Amino acid sequence: MKRRLPLALAAIIAVFLVWLIRPLKSDEWDIEFDPQLQDGKDNFLDVLAEKKYLNNRPNVVVILADDLGMTDISLYGSPFINTPNIDSIGQQGITYSQAYSTAPICSPSRAGLLTGRYQNRFGFDSQPMTQYARSRLEYLVFKYLINTKPMYPINNHSIPNPGQIERQGMPPTEIMLSEALSASGYRCDAVGKWHLGYGDLQFPDNRGFDSFFGFLDAFSYYINPELEGVESWQFDEFSEKHIWKQKREGYSAILRDGAAVDEKEHLTDAFAREASSRILDAASSEKPFFLYVPFSAPHTPFQALSKYTSQFSDVENPKKRIYYALIAQLDDAVGRILKALDETGEADNTLVIFSSDNGAATYTGATGNDPLKGGKMSHFEGGLSVPLMMRWPGVIQKGSNESRPVIQMDLFSTIMASAGIPLPGDR
Repeated sequence: MKRRLPLALAAIIAVFLVWLIRPLKSDEWDIEFDPQLQDGKDNFLDVLAEKKYLNNRPNVVVILADDLGMTDISLYGSPFINTPNIDSIGQQGITYSQAYSTAPICSPSRAGLLTGRYQNRFGFDSQPMTQYARSRLEYLVFKYLINTKPMYPINNHSIPNPGQIERQGMPPTEIMLSEALSASGYRCDAVGKWHLGYGDLQFPDNRGFDSFFGFLDAFSYYINPELEGVESWQFDEFSEKHIWKQKREGYSAILRDGAAVDEKEHLTDAFAREASSRILDAASSEKPFFLYVPFSAPHTPFQALSKYTSQFSDVENPKKRIYYALIAQLDDAVGRILKALDETGEADNTLVIFSSDNGAATYTGATGNDPLKGGKMSHFEGGLSVPLMMRWPGVIQKGSNESRPVIQMDLFSTIMASAGIPLPGDR
């Protein structure tokens, strides 16, 4: 009996260790694409390409902020930040007081906006992931030795095979706005945060865009925080550790049409520069253009230029000061894009749309998102309510206001209608 006890104990320990270190990867997460949907998409785009809906079509510029709360904008009542350039879009056009994203988190809401469909219909109800807890041991280490609130790793019973990571994101069977406009003869450019997948199937240049400048992941360094004239703040939080460790490497690298570049400017300024350049280039073409500018501000990491933080020197809380600075810089960047439209004479023939991908990230402690309840990653008003403004001189009445509920998903139909392009049958 005495001999059996150690053997039994050893067996239990061995089984427990196997349970801890056994890989969690499973075929159950393998992604398959529907060939019938692909055929339907191809046929629809072929019809558009044959007709080339080009006569007197407007240009379209969609500017998307990242984690910007509705009340972070002065036109919506922010007492802390003045955003005259962003405000001007609504003042010269229409402002929506009850606009909603289709999800309270970055990637799914972008999928809804750019397809005009609820992203859950095509399995895009969460973020594309690049890292998983590969075993229960790794999960426990992440949770109890590295984790800090409010975010923590999820205890999944299984995870995708490594090769599936690059299949996550926007399915190739979905019709994206850029693909429909491109087939109809538009020049399409994307500048900013992509966050719709990491593989060739999802890459912007393969989804209707003629050019892409930006990064693929959910985040990237705005600028080297060690440089003089930069004020930064790092949160003691699980995902933030990953953000600051990754810097501009991997999927956070800054790309120009697939090739990594060493960008020196603060990303908000770089995106404004590149977007303005695209407008200047497109203005010399006979084609109408679609410019999609998903800024990464004011999403973390909190890294701001001191010339902007100095505007809020009376704000003692460093998180709030940097957050406000990122929004002030974003407003200047929007101003540069609007100026490029004016300088090229394209302003009167351009539908400009400004919004945010979801509500403000209250977990940063930089904003309470008042008076709304909750914030990003919650389904309260604060997570789904977003600013939304549109400007199209001579078409949208100046100074208009709309209080009826609207959803970002319908921007797809709005843009297609403005360009005189028929919708797919499922929109």
